[in-house]
Amino acid sequence: MKKLMLGILIGCALSLTTAAVASNSVQAVIFPSKFLFNGNEKAPSSEYTVLNYKDHVYVPLRFVVESMGGSVIYIPSNDPSVPSQIETIYATPDPAELTIHDSKNIVSVGKLNIISVPGGARTVVQGQVMLNKSEYESSALSFNINFYDKSGILVSNESVIRDPIRVDQILPFSFNTLPELQKDTFDHITITDVEVKEAANK
Repeated sequence: MKKLMLGILIGCALSLTTAAVASNSVQAVIFPSKFLFNGNEKAPSSEYTVLNYKDHVYVPLRFVVESMGGSVIYIPSNDPSVPSQIETIYATPDPAELTIHDSKNIVSVGKLNIISVPGGARTVVQGQVMLNKSEYESSALSFNINFYDKSGILVSNESVIRDPIRVDQILPFSFNTLPELQKDTFDHITITDVEVKEAANK
């Protein structure tokens, strides 16, 4: 009798656990699609999937937003009572606002947005970059962006990669960096270690 009761209790517990998991999951269907932006077709990479759920099509947000010249930040919440945050930012491409250049004027950077993640775990930086010159029709660009305080001490530096990118094309970028970088903790920015190669995927 004890074994029977124990079996019933374990079965109930498993049923409740399965129900709890099922309540937070959905069954969707892969939905092959073609993306066109201003009439130009652009295929997402293999990491992205389009889904159909209850006759609604769900597209990969980052792929769509970045293809339209914006950027996306995902800020997870450490508090179960506070939902995680997804922030999208669109900035109209304007070369006149990209005022930070490397010493050889290969790239121009600007429209920087410094976002402090709640809890102080990290800081997110968003911006735009334009490739000013390259010998290739389609390039793979990488550079370092360095933040200094008023005393000339390096607060943060990170690497940015945009691949592919074309001359005079303006693309968004974003990266995570140290929480010490805040809007009021840096004085000036430099661009260094610029490298331009031929893009592998044109």
